[in-house]
Amino acid sequence: MSPVRADTLPRTVDVPAQTPSDNDTGTTNEDEIFSHLQVLTSIATISRLPVGSRISFRARIHTQRRVSSALDFILFRDQTLSIQGVLERNDKEMVKWVQHLPPESLVQVTGVLQEPVEPVRSATFSEKEVVIWSIHLVSPALSLPFDNYKPPEGMRQRFSNRVLDLRHPSNQALFRIRHRVLREWRNVLEDKGFIEINTPKLQGAATESGASVFKVNYFGRDAFLSQSPQLGKQMAICADLGRVFEVLLLSAFCNMFAGANSTPDWTRIPRRKFEHPPTPCRVHRSRH
Repeated sequence: MSPVRADTLPRTVDVPAQTPSDNDTGTTNEDEIFSHLQVLTSIATISRLPVGSRISFRARIHTQRRVSSALDFILFRDQTLSIQGVLERNDKEMVKWVQHLPPESLVQVTGVLQEPVEPVRSATFSEKEVVIWSIHLVSPALSLPFDNYKPPEGMRQRFSNRVLDLRHPSNQALFRIRHRVLREWRNVLEDKGFIEINTPKLQGAATESGASVFKVNYFGRDAFLSQSPQLGKQMAICADLGRVFEVLLLSAFCNMFAGANSTPDWTRIPRRKFEHPPTPCRVHRSRH
């Protein structure tokens, strides 16, 4: 397929007069049909709606299966969820226009839910599909380096196009799993009486031995990225804060080679506590 220029893509396609008729009057009132579609829904909400519901949503085109000039199956994706759309028209110009939309293009779709002939294995919600009435192009995706439906295996190309790579459902799922783990960990520690603190990430000297540090210029003076929150947590405990914890979101650094078994930055959830009032403690200043 030849590349598509942004200035050649129309932003909307008119809907042929093939919308369902009003069962009570036997006539079609297009304004009434689309009046409730002013509010956009999401694919997650669509999955809970019954068959026959009229819907309007925005999603990205994940991939298409171009059956003929009058029939097209489109897999719509919204974050980690997807649903199949069916476009069948006697107006071949509309189908042709949709079939030339590049993957990852953001579109607004209106239609009605129906039960597919057989479960759609490629979609997250396999028991429903959307009969497309209209598609509006919100933002075209042009000259993409790869297709997220079949992303490249090489990490260099994916990291060079990180925004596109992060749209993939697998990466979306990783961030959501991470978020839930951190949320549950916070809830558990807070229930046990811990206090979340945030220790400095720029320090005037190295606070621990055994690893090199990242040296930075801080307004003409030398500063170092924090190797560990240990000193800050010990100070907090000596200040009678009791049980403390900190979620380190890539904010601890060691200047080591990032090989297969080590990385220069990491995420962890350190915690410290005293079961009884602490005895007087001394804070040792680093001589580095």
